[in-house]
Amino acid sequence: MQLFRWILCIVLICVSGFADAINFRDCVARIFPGDASFEGSFDEEPATIPFPPNGVCRRLIPGCPIQPGQRYTYHYTAVVPEDFRTGLLRVEWRLLNANMMPFLCVEFLVRIAEAP
Repeated sequence: MQLFRWILCIVLICVSGFADAINFRDCVARIFPGDASFEGSFDEEPATIPFPPNGVCRRLIPGCPIQPGQRYTYHYTAVVPEDFRTGLLRVEWRLLNANMMPFLCVEFLVRIAEAP
């Protein structure tokens, strides 16, 4: 199995290592989170990312609901299947509210490589 590594700092977040937490602040309204979604592409060709539904609340500190003006940490660690293509994967990661509408969208690059 392969672990994914974050390799690029994005405007909204900056992460590195195997699996780091992302801190974010919501300033608009109270949010009742639902789930997260992942979409990816290799060289502009869509790629299915086989991460199971994971829920937002169980990965959020402090817990739900998300209150305006508070700081939260969301964490997620995943194992990429061995047969998943290697290379540079562009990922769009979305946190969805209870109505399955995105309230946080982040795009970043992940280098999928063979385990050492």
